[in-house]
Amino acid sequence: MEFENDVGRVLRITYGPGERSVTHRHPDNCSITLGPTSWRMTDAEGVSCENSGSLGEVGCGDGDVHLPRNSGSERNEVVLVEFKGRETFDQ
Repeated sequence: MEFENDVGRVLRITYGPGERSVTHRHPDNCSITLGPTSWRMTDAEGVSCENSGSLGEVGCGDGDVHLPRNSGSERNEVVLVEFKGRETFDQ
């Protein structure tokens, strides 16, 4: 963890080649890719898909359950900003 307050938390996530985590969930979030990445993501139902990212790519997620694995031959590194108490407003 790089930073945390009552609004959010900033994580630096690094996986070596072939390394994986455990099944987990993040709250609503945005991510910034710090280099080329290759991921195999498995959802709560066991369905897997391949994802890749490039340096500086930004994405947002809704906090789904997932099991990430670095499916490439290089280190994957991402900064993840998690939002606490996020509310959605219709405009």
